[in-house]
Order: sequence, then C-alpha cells, then structure tokens
Amino acid sequence: LVGQGCRRIALLTVCGYLRPSGYREDLDAYHAVLAAHQLEFRPEWLWDGVQTPSFSTLDTSGSFEEIGYHAAGELLGLDAAPNRLPFDGVVCNNDLAARGFLARMRELRLEPNRHLKLATQTNAGAPVLQGYLNDLIRMESDPDQIVQAAFATLRRLIERQTDVPRRTLVNVTLRLPQENLSEEKKT
Repeated sequence: LVGQGCRRIALLTVCGYLRPSGYREDLDAYHAVLAAHQLEFRPEWLWDGVQTPSFSTLDTSGSFEEIGYHAAGELLGLDAAPNRLPFDGVVCNNDLAARGFLARMRELRLEPNRHLKLATQTNAGAPVLQGYLNDLIRMESDPDQIVQAAFATLRRLIERQTDVPRRTLVNVTLRLPQENLSEEKKT
C-alpha cells in the first residue's frame, strides 16, 4: 500500500481471537511498516477483533466475510463519502473478510483503488476473490508449499529429530490490481 501511494493505512485483522500470537505478529508488522515510512498510527484505524469494543457484541459464529462487512462499517462510518475518508488504504489479513469489506464499500458507493486501496492475503488459485481480483492488492501464498512444509515438519517430529524449525517461511507473490486484471482474463 505504501508503494501504491497510501499514507494513511488502516489494519483489519480478524483472526486475533483465534491465534493471539499471529495477531501480535500482524500488529507488530503493521507498526513496523508505519514507523519505517514515518506514517501516522491512529488507534481508530485498527480493527483487530481483539481490542475492538464492538467485536465482543458481534456474533463471531458468522463468517469472516460478515466480520469484514461489519468492520468496514465501523472503520469507514455509516455515512462515508469519498472526500471524507479517514484513511486511504486498508490491510486485511483474511481474504474472506476483505470480500466483506469490499461489499460494504460498494454499498457506500466507494470505488476500490480510486477512493480506497485494499490489500489482503489469499491462497493462489482460491476462488474466494473471483470477481474482485482487480479491486485489491493480493499477497498470494501457494497452499501446496504450505502443505509440503507442514508434512516435512510432521515427518521430522515423528522421527524425533531435534532440528525441527519452529517456523517455516513460504513464498508470497504480490499481485497488483493491473496484474489481477490480466490474470482474470486468462481464467
């Protein structure tokens, strides 16, 4: 988002209540990027599913898409207008929540990439974001690589090896909206 010109970036992280350590990593990375680029942090630009007061009243049995939709309403406000948005970019750590965020944006007549840029993670080839590919920046990971790494770790544990890494890094491919458009035409 910084590379796309965003200077006021919000964070929507919906998985904090499921995996607190992952939430902490997301939040630390968010703060590090803001600091590295001398960008402002505002607590009201953080919707984290952990500290957000309304989250405790939200029915979390719903889908992540519903949570993203709800979060967009809170972050953007119910009367959001293109010339009055508090931020110009949003990072969302869940592709389904990003889809819900986009649905709320459309209701508010906010155009992705014109009024607000949205970035999310997703699995390569996943159908979750079909129809939305040119509306957002995607950080794609390959599920095959993730599964291979998981089984390699499992094998080491079963074999009682002592050099089992606590973390495994996977490759991520950045897909910008223009690249997404050409990719969508191929499929």
